Amino acid sequence: MFHFWRTVISGPEAKVNIIGFDVDDDGQKQLKQVAEAGGGNYATVRDKSEFEDVILKKWKPSIFQLIGTQGVQLHEYVDQMERLQNIYGPLYHASEREADRIKTAVYYLKDNKLISREDGTEVSDKAEEMRILRTDHFKAIKEEKDAEAKKAHEEIDAKVQAWKDKWYKELENE
Repeated sequence: MFHFWRTVISGPEAKVNIIGFDVDDDGQKQLKQVAEAGGGNYATVRDKSEFEDVILKKWKPSIFQLIGTQGVQLHEYVDQMERLQNIYGPLYHASEREADRIKTAVYYLKDNKLISREDGTEVSDKAEEMRILRTDHFKAIKEEKDAEAKKAHEEIDAKVQAWKDKWYKELENE
């Protein structure tokens, strides 16, 4: 006895299709219940030929399913980029505000002669170095995450396109 599960994901829903090889009556009933509970179908087959018929003819996606199948949809990609920007933006602005507060404090201390001009310049220069260092670090992380997201997007789209191409060929051969 052998079972073959095929999960089909379309949108947020998944379907569980099951093929049983040489399954007794009780086993068929159980597998059919599992498939129905998973929103899918159950089929029983006796040999490789019947298996191929079920996969290629009975369960083959329709042209409308193929057309409707997307990889990463644009709005999902944009949402992900927006979430990344929502992390990057506040970090960048907090860094800028910190640098501004330090500069303002240095001006106050110099104007009230609480520190020398040289010490004030040294503190301002260090604050600017740290601001640049943070900004460069945040940009590098953002660019790395942008590249990772783009690569994942392209890989998913390529896999979906390969799947669609395979099934388009099968539809043409009918």
